[in-house]
Amino acid sequence: MTGRQNALNVLIPFLATPGISITVASVFAGEGFGYMHYKLSLPGVNFAVMDRYRFEGTCIVEHWDVAQQITGNETNPIAFF
Repeated sequence: MTGRQNALNVLIPFLATPGISITVASVFAGEGFGYMHYKLSLPGVNFAVMDRYRFEGTCIVEHWDVAQQITGNETNPIAFF
């Protein structure tokens, strides 16, 4: 899936989910790359998420992401942050 409208078609309904919460841990952008590390909370489930982007000028040309569910049973209570 590529293009601005396709991204909006996915993101707008997702971000309008009742009960969604995003807590940003860190953000960086420079030299054509950027990332955002955050906690995504949906009703009944939490995730640690990292989004990475590659830019050409002001356009996002590549996106990678990884998400790990936070169960609350991790040995280290701050394992993801």
